[in-house]
Amino acid sequence: MESSDDYLQWWFKNGKSDAKYFSITYKKEDGYLYGFYPDFILKTKKETVIVEIKDDKDFKADNYYELLAGKNCLTHLVLEFKETTCFYIFSPADYFEFFKRLNEMDLDNFESIYEKRLIKFIRNQQLQISAKIDSKEKLSKIEEEYQELFAEYEKSLSQLKDEAFKRELAELELEDAKNIVEQYRSNIEILSKPEEREKSNNEISEINIPTPFNICVLGEISDQALIRNELNKYFEKIGIPTTDWDLEFFNNTKLGNTNILRSLQKGQSKYSLIVTGQIFHHSGKGNTKTNIISELKNEKYIPYIIGNNPKDLLTPEKIIDGIHKYSRTDTENIS
Repeated sequence: MESSDDYLQWWFKNGKSDAKYFSITYKKEDGYLYGFYPDFILKTKKETVIVEIKDDKDFKADNYYELLAGKNCLTHLVLEFKETTCFYIFSPADYFEFFKRLNEMDLDNFESIYEKRLIKFIRNQQLQISAKIDSKEKLSKIEEEYQELFAEYEKSLSQLKDEAFKRELAELELEDAKNIVEQYRSNIEILSKPEEREKSNNEISEINIPTPFNICVLGEISDQALIRNELNKYFEKIGIPTTDWDLEFFNNTKLGNTNILRSLQKGQSKYSLIVTGQIFHHSGKGNTKTNIISELKNEKYIPYIIGNNPKDLLTPEKIIDGIHKYSRTDTENIS
C-alpha cells in the first residue's frame, strides 16, 4: 500500500469490538445478528475499498456469511460515502494480483482467488452433506453449521455473473467434493477450536523463527511485489500467519539518505533480521568510514543475511533460501 503512489490517498487499519470502528452486521439462521470488523479501509481517488483478510485455507461457514454481508452492504455504503464502494475478502494468494491492480488503477478487473475458493468449498460441503443426509449419517457440528447457510448460498449463486464459474460449480461431482473437503478438513477444525489452534502453534514454534518476524531488506531487489508474494507462500508453508511477519525495503537511494544503522541495533530495532541485496555504495548516511556489510558484523547489530553478491539484484529465491537457513541454525550471521 505504501508503494501505491498518490492514487491510494489513505488507508486505515480497522480495530475491533468498539463503536468507533467500522463493522458490518449479518443475520444467521438462528435469527440473531452478528458483526465483523473488516481489516482495512482504503481510499483511492475514485473509490472506497473495504478489505477483509483470511488465511488461504480458512473456509469456515462464518466467512461465507461475512462475504455475503460485505457484498450486500455496498448499496448502503454508496449512499453513505457518496462514491463507488467495493468489498473484498482475500488471502495471501491474492496479494500480488490485488496490489498490481491497485497500482495500475484497475481494481474493477480484480477477482479474489479466495472468494472463488470459498464459494467452491461451500458447494463441496453441500454435495457431501446432502449425501450424508440421504444415507441417514449423523452430521458433525461443523457440518451442521454449513448446512444452516445453504439457503443463503443458493440465493447468492443466482447473483453470480461469472457463467463459466457457475457451470464449474454445477458440474462438481461428489467424489471430487469429498477429496477437496478432506484436504482442508484439518485446517477447518483447527481454526474452529481454540485449543487446537494453540496446539498447532506449539508445533510451529519448533521452527526457529521468532514472531512477530520483521525483515529489513537493504539494497536493490528484482521485484518488490513478487518477493512479497513468494514470501507469503513460504511463510504459509511453515505455518506463520500473515499478521506475524512483515518486511521493509531500503533501496540505495534510501540508504544514502537515511541513517539506517541506528535502527538496526540490538535492543532498539523493530526488525528481527537484515537481508542485503544489490548495494551500489556500501557506505550510507552516518556510516562514512566503513561499508555497510562490514559494519553489520559488529555484535551490536541484529542478525543479518548476505542475500546475494552485492553486485546482483536480490531475487525471491535468494531471500527465501537465506531465511530458510536462518530458521534452522543457531548462528547469528549467515553469508
